[in-house]
Amino acid sequence: MWQVTGTSIPSGATAIVLNLTVTGTNATTFLTVWPDGQAQPRTSNLNVLAGKTSSTAVVVGLSGTGVIDIFNAAGSADIILDYFGYYAAVIPGGPTGPTGATGATGATGATGATGGTGPTGATGPTGATGPSGGPTGPTGATGATGSTGPTGPTGPTGATGASGASGATGATGAVGSVPYTTVTGTAITGEHEVFGTGTANSPVTLSGAAVFAGAGTYMCFASDTTSPSSDVEITYSSATAFTPTSAVADAVRFTCIGK
Repeated sequence: MWQVTGTSIPSGATAIVLNLTVTGTNATTFLTVWPDGQAQPRTSNLNVLAGKTSSTAVVVGLSGTGVIDIFNAAGSADIILDYFGYYAAVIPGGPTGPTGATGATGATGATGATGGTGPTGATGPTGATGPSGGPTGPTGATGATGSTGPTGPTGPTGATGASGASGATGATGAVGSVPYTTVTGTAITGEHEVFGTGTANSPVTLSGAAVFAGAGTYMCFASDTTSPSSDVEITYSSATAFTPTSAVADAVRFTCIGK
């Protein structure tokens, strides 16, 4: 267990962004971090060989008391946590300054005089009633009712037409992005974070709000979700594409940060 909030990270934080560095290992191992009080994930955040130093960027949620758990799979190791951002539902602000004095109320102006009501015009005379029309004529005799003809036969039912072809499936929506802030909660314009999964040795294509400014404007970190000891390297092709490479074509989890 590691207490995160209470020093440079405020108690209102719900998740932390940090650099996870492992050094001084005496065995090949992997590390996993997760919110205290929850079940340990079955994937790793960082894989490291014995005697090597490795680091990666990690976004991890915090428990209600601001605590995370850290698991080392084998041997002993020195672990370094460098915080550089956090998420919070409400970012705490500074105290409210004193209210200034209320100025004097100005004098009310005089009410203007009410204008006079104009005279009502005279009502015109009522016109005479016109004469009634002539007498009502006699009602004619009612004619005989004609006979009802026979009902014709019902026509045959037409054949059912063929079903129309199914419409094409709509395009998949773009990957969303996460705003990027400093440790004081100030938003950094133009920077964002993208995370997701892919397959080692297969290109990952970004679209929509996930696209970065150029191949050299972002950095990705990835881990093999099936073989924790397998290293994953990133090759950047453009602002919209990169390829995670590994000795085994397993599923990988990645996080990219940049402009």
